[in-house]
Amino acid sequence: MVIAIDIGLAASGDVFQAEVDRYIRDLRDTHDPVPGKDRIRLPAHIEEERTILHRRVGIHFGEQEKRAKQALHEHYRVALPWD
Repeated sequence: MVIAIDIGLAASGDVFQAEVDRYIRDLRDTHDPVPGKDRIRLPAHIEEERTILHRRVGIHFGEQEKRAKQALHEHYRVALPWD
């Protein structure tokens, strides 16, 4: 099931975003992590951390990935960035 809610019917986008930000800050600042973890993790935190890491050091692109892209190149005749 998918439910779509028009947030604009309840509050402006700015008000809604401010409330979401406040809620996340409250969770992060007032709750302890689950046992065995060093911090609270909320939706999209892992993706945000990976994005920061990838921007800093790049995305690993090994031989297996290169072979897969080479096969696609040969099939579709699309230029490869390392050619």
